Amino acid sequence: MRVVGWGVMAILAAMIAAAPVRAQAPAPVVGSATAVVPAVTGRLGNAERTIQVGDAVFFNQRIQSASVGETNLEFLDKTRLTVGPGAEVVLDRFVYDPNRGASEVAIGLVKGAVRFVSGTAPKDAYTIRTPTALLGIRGTQLRFQVQGEYTSVLVEEGAARMCHRTRHCTRITDARCKCMDLDLGSAATVYRNGKMVRQATGMDGPNPGALIQEANLRGLRRANIAAARSFASSVVTGNVSHIGNVGRPAALPSVTQTEQVSRVTTARAEALPSSEWRLVSGDPSIHFSEGTSFGSITAGGSKITALNQVGVESTSMERSFTMPSNSSIFNFITLANFVTNEFPDFVGTEFNDTATITIVSPSGQSQTFSAQSIFDASVNGRLFSPVAGLPSPLDESGGQTGFQNVTVSLPTYAAPGGTVRVIVSVQNVGDTAYPSAVLVTQTRGTAR
Repeated sequence: MRVVGWGVMAILAAMIAAAPVRAQAPAPVVGSATAVVPAVTGRLGNAERTIQVGDAVFFNQRIQSASVGETNLEFLDKTRLTVGPGAEVVLDRFVYDPNRGASEVAIGLVKGAVRFVSGTAPKDAYTIRTPTALLGIRGTQLRFQVQGEYTSVLVEEGAARMCHRTRHCTRITDARCKCMDLDLGSAATVYRNGKMVRQATGMDGPNPGALIQEANLRGLRRANIAAARSFASSVVTGNVSHIGNVGRPAALPSVTQTEQVSRVTTARAEALPSSEWRLVSGDPSIHFSEGTSFGSITAGGSKITALNQVGVESTSMERSFTMPSNSSIFNFITLANFVTNEFPDFVGTEFNDTATITIVSPSGQSQTFSAQSIFDASVNGRLFSPVAGLPSPLDESGGQTGFQNVTVSLPTYAAPGGTVRVIVSVQNVGDTAYPSAVLVTQTRGTAR
């Protein structure tokens, strides 16, 4: 055997070092971020970066928003995703020819609330995967709530087919898939164990986009008066700024209203002194409670005020706020969670518990907002997450909407200053055997 000398080995090593190294091809760009509320990150392989408006997003990239983050993504074929707070998605597959458009779009929803709007690709080109479900799209707009044990889907426009995802069902066309067809306005939940529950519901549901909407409204306030009209009309008419209102145009107010609101919206919002919540209808030992938790439900250590209607038609609680004499618009701001024992068995039936918020101005004028127009939280009005560990007098398990930002406004031009009353009510509908509760926390009032 010939032994290669050290000199020859050195020459070979030098030749190898001098050989050109083939660079790894960059991941294909599949779209971009069109709106971002920090903080949102994108992970590609081992590289992680913060997503900014205008940044490209790539094939196989994992997009994750923090609990205070949110982003809108638009793909090359105009498919749009809104990734809600705490949500995570993976851009699994995107086959796109600029001359022919997209022929395959596969998106993995890992967790959280996501809104999907299809683009120009054929409907059968789309596949959406979650830990428990496979979806084929025969429509244009859907909302998702994805957790480890279940996936809930609401069809806002078009239609969809939802299948229980198993090792025998990896494609919608697999013969052994257990599937359910959903049409316009319908919703369903599929659980990891294969249980599929259809929910007859309206168009309300988990709707990521509230943080981006709020950021857009802040931008409107800094813009000229023409841009401010869209925001101003919602304040003048008492419309609600809430999850579920994204993209709904408001009617333009009159010039007089615009001038009034343009003056007050440019002023700094002023926090108001207030009373504590008090029960005004119901039994305080049964229907009203306060603490840092409601059974297994917490709010990051903040005090939770809870109102239920066990065994009665309705209950209500009230809190008052003192308006300064130079202010004429009252804003009620809170985090609210609707909890119900009617989930999942009685969703979509005549048993449809709900809630309202009524604001009473100093002059006695009042305006009532229903749960579906406030935070989409009547039993038939949105998708719920299963929850266990609920306290007495509720049954131990049920469903919850989760805490959501709620803002309602009322002009008080007739009587600037004085006391504004906020009344929260919960109503039993159809029975009194399966109760519900409204939880509020971090409540405050502001004036302009």
